[in-house]
Amino acid sequence: MLMIFLSVILLALCAFLIFLVLSQDVKGGGLAGALGGPTVQGAFGGRSAESITKLTAWAGVVFFLLVLAMGLLSKSSSTGLSDTDEPGEPAGPTSTDR
Repeated sequence: MLMIFLSVILLALCAFLIFLVLSQDVKGGGLAGALGGPTVQGAFGGRSAESITKLTAWAGVVFFLLVLAMGLLSKSSSTGLSDTDEPGEPAGPTSTDR
């Protein structure tokens, strides 16, 4: 259940990061340039380039940490040897079991 919740958060964060990257500097020809340049920058305020850059950096850090946490949770929840399994014994039938 936790992995599903984290996956939904990760998906939303990915969409947000895509929006942030595309709305970067107008000189780069991003989404802000395609949608009218100064009009989009006016919607975010006069210091939009600096604030969007900082927000993108923070969202990238959160993205990295979330993916790392999901990987560690996935690794720890994967099935390994149980207490009853002996190391070195095959888990399934072998050719001598006929």
